[in-house]
Amino acid sequence: GKEVIMIDKLSKSFDEIMRERQLEGAVVQGFDEADIFVKQAYESKYPTIFVDIGFENNTTSYVSSNLSKALTLGMDEIDKAGFTDVAIVVGKEASYITKSWLEVINTYLEKETKKNIVLLEGHYSEELAFQVVDKELEDGNRFEVYFCLSDLMAMGVYRALEKHNLSVPEDISVLGYDDIIVSRYLTPKLSTIAQNWERVGQTSVSQLIKLIEKEKVTPQLLDVELMMRESFKERK
Repeated sequence: GKEVIMIDKLSKSFDEIMRERQLEGAVVQGFDEADIFVKQAYESKYPTIFVDIGFENNTTSYVSSNLSKALTLGMDEIDKAGFTDVAIVVGKEASYITKSWLEVINTYLEKETKKNIVLLEGHYSEELAFQVVDKELEDGNRFEVYFCLSDLMAMGVYRALEKHNLSVPEDISVLGYDDIIVSRYLTPKLSTIAQNWERVGQTSVSQLIKLIEKEKVTPQLLDVELMMRESFKERK
């Protein structure tokens, strides 16, 4: 069997940590692609699996959720509900995951002609998502639905709508992404697209073991699932 060690305090370089802990390989998650630690891991001789960073070479590969399917699931629900004014609340542009989202969104926008779709930058932050939607509402820009590319940003959108006396979902619908635990305890419970975090973890570790054992691996795109709860409602 293999021993798995979690490391979250990074005062040393990637190779120093690997040598000192006598580790055979690593799963790297929660970093932007521009982070120096990611660059070190990518250039290292140690087998590494990245989560949500699409880097691969002879010693690295990656695991990510299928964003194209996630966008399709969300937009299909928005179409079925009859919404035409749509805000997509995206993350911070420096991150690989946001760039990946923007690629699938731009591909979608090339074919979409019926909806008015606006992108708002929420930087994967509850507070910044609150601020950007609050300002839009103060400027008179109101959308029928907010599709938030993280549940955390959806929580900020909830706050902004509440500040402007707009009810979810009676006045405006909100759709999230991630299915973090708190999403089902919000009022109203957040409709969201779930990543299967257990499968992300299992796949990352199994892919890493293959890399360590010199087997060939390919990037893995994992399935996502729509979780319809209370924050999304068809237009009257």
